[in-house]
Amino acid sequence: MRKLIAALFLATPLAACGQASNEQFDKQFGDNFRTSCSSTAANAGVPGDIAGKVCDCSLSKVNEKYPGAEKLALSGDDVMPILTECMKGMGLPNG
Repeated sequence: MRKLIAALFLATPLAACGQASNEQFDKQFGDNFRTSCSSTAANAGVPGDIAGKVCDCSLSKVNEKYPGAEKLALSGDDVMPILTECMKGMGLPNG
C-alpha cells in the first residue's frame, strides 16, 4: 500500500489561481483533487473503487482542516497523515 500513499500524495493538486469566491474555489479544488487523485492512483495500479473512496475521504478531511486558499500551501507533511487516516478508516494497509 505504500504505492497507494505515494500515488495519492503526488495527486494533491494545485487549484487554479484567481479571485474566485471560497465556494467556487472549493468546488474547483475538489474537482481537480478528485480527478488528479483518481488518475494518479489508477496509473499506480490502485483499483478505481478503492482510489475513489480514499480520494473522497482525503478531500473531505482536507476541506475540514484547511479553509479556502490555504489548500494551495499544502505539503506532503500535511497530506500524508490525512491519507493514512483515510486508509486506516477503510481497513487498508498504509505501509
